[in-house]
Amino acid sequence: MIGRSLVVEDELLGKHPVIQPTDYIILKLMAIANNPDRGPRDEADILEVLKLYKNHLIPKNFGSMNMDRLYLFADRFGQRMRLEKYVKNVFAVANKRAAFEL
Repeated sequence: MIGRSLVVEDELLGKHPVIQPTDYIILKLMAIANNPDRGPRDEADILEVLKLYKNHLIPKNFGSMNMDRLYLFADRFGQRMRLEKYVKNVFAVANKRAAFEL
């Protein structure tokens, strides 16, 4: 994950590595698997990242959402159903002719 991060520069804070949105969600799924009491807080974070992605609010210099990677780790952590719930919620298709591309 560190190797896939980007260095982001800010006038106030300087340069800092920032992980990819996909990796952020993976870390949140791992945190829930390790401590289910974290669920509500981490699920809210997952939902917000997916909404940002759907609304094209994540800068283009970050990679696209890697659903294969997300599901690989969701399966590994026993969190597939949780992830699917949020993906379906955020990327629900309004009409059957179009679908959101991940």
